[in-house]
Amino acid sequence: MLPCLLFLVIGMVGGETCDVVFQDSTHAKASVQECITSMMQDFVSEFESARKSDIKLIKSMQIEIENLKADNLLNRKEIDQLKYAYQKQERQYQQLSTESSERVDIIDRLKIKLDNITLENGYMKDNLDSLSKAYLQKDKKFERSVLTPRTHREPITDVPGDLSPSNHAPARSVFSSSGDSEITPVAFHAILAHQVIDPGNDHELSFEHVITNTGNYYSHNTGAFTAYQPGSYVFTWEITASTSQFIDTHLLRNGDVVGSIRTWGYSGSGSTSSGTAVLALDSRDEVLVRVGDHTSGADVLPTYTMFSGFRLC
Repeated sequence: MLPCLLFLVIGMVGGETCDVVFQDSTHAKASVQECITSMMQDFVSEFESARKSDIKLIKSMQIEIENLKADNLLNRKEIDQLKYAYQKQERQYQQLSTESSERVDIIDRLKIKLDNITLENGYMKDNLDSLSKAYLQKDKKFERSVLTPRTHREPITDVPGDLSPSNHAPARSVFSSSGDSEITPVAFHAILAHQVIDPGNDHELSFEHVITNTGNYYSHNTGAFTAYQPGSYVFTWEITASTSQFIDTHLLRNGDVVGSIRTWGYSGSGSTSSGTAVLALDSRDEVLVRVGDHTSGADVLPTYTMFSGFRLC
């Protein structure tokens, strides 16, 4: 047996001191085990407390992560909304740019059309001046013919049955300077009243809405003007084409082309072109407007498409 000894065991557990004094080895061994057990229990308690604290911290961090996820989801939705709004504004900007470009094109076309109308008005004014002079000359000749005795006068007999005075109101007539024949005033103006959809080549246009038909030489059924008096005649035709299409039209005298125009329909709107011809006609010569080459699907629009003519001398 070991002699009686005094053992001092000092254990530091969580800031606490374990002091045990032993007088023999058996008692010392038991006391050491008891002290170690107490120390381990203190360690376990401290670790358990730390574990619970860590669990709370982890749960708190998980909650924070979930909150961040929710915030990210909201941010994504807001970003998507901003993207949609930006794309919408971009489309609106492109649309406005396109509309602005189209408006500029329309303005340019209107300027060109205005210039053409101004030029055409100038031509019409020149024609009117010429007609006025011709009228004054005819008026003087008429006065001389009235004052000059006439011994013979032949009425016009070369007129179709449906145009004879028995079927229509008699047209006003004037005498020629020689006093041996009559000159019947002739003038007509007709408008296309229906849309001609994708006409074939050589399609003859019939202008059925007749505004003026002095002398009844124009037929709204066939669209043809038939001269029953020889002389010089002025013809004008105006064609309006559909959007983004072109169409050629020809003025024909007895089947021969004597004038042509091409009408371009611009993007976003149709377009109108006109032509004028002065023709020397014999009795029973026929004048009409015929469709020529054109874009597939091109239409001739009504109201702004018309055909006119009158006898100049």
